[in-house]
Amino acid sequence: MRILKKSRKELFEEERKFLKPIAEPYKLTYWKTLKLGLDYHINVEDTFYSVPYTYIHKRIDVAYSYNMVRVYYNSTQIASHKRVFVKGQFVTQEDHKPKNHQHVFYSVDQILNKASNIGPNTTSFIQSMLSNKKNPKTSIKASLNTLRLAKAYSAKRLEDACTKAVSFSAYKYGFVKNLLEKNLETDPIEQRQINPTMHSNIRGSEYFVKEVESQ
Repeated sequence: MRILKKSRKELFEEERKFLKPIAEPYKLTYWKTLKLGLDYHINVEDTFYSVPYTYIHKRIDVAYSYNMVRVYYNSTQIASHKRVFVKGQFVTQEDHKPKNHQHVFYSVDQILNKASNIGPNTTSFIQSMLSNKKNPKTSIKASLNTLRLAKAYSAKRLEDACTKAVSFSAYKYGFVKNLLEKNLETDPIEQRQINPTMHSNIRGSEYFVKEVESQ
């Protein structure tokens, strides 16, 4: 500069030693207190994070921000996880599990992969169950229970039952289980319906769904 006879760069270098680092942007953190359930996972916006199982039934404090989830017991941190933005996914650390719970929890992708090994309609059925945004944890459990039916009744019969369930948009574990228990998965749909030209009391697919579930 003309008056000081120094360039801007020279002035900046002189003032640099007085400058302070820019403060990190404030990270908004949410808190909640809850009692840890038997599955030793906490729900943070429909993603489930593990806590050491030794804290089951104890009241814990959960702090979560955009990038981290931290869990405290009596003001001491007992768990931390990087945030995952996949609804229904379980984020589980091995050392949080009791020994008899190894490999119990599955991600959505793992569940869909298991369904695809059975058949396309089983996959479609499971996808629809997992799309339940209101209670993703229950949906995952119901999906796993459905896939376990393949061991009890065979993969082919489960695929047949899911085919019928998809045709009625009956995406419920109980519906598929009842079909298999009563050997109805290959029962022709037409034989279960009332011919509308022969009776004024018309009962469509909705009635069939209710009938099977109630048996």
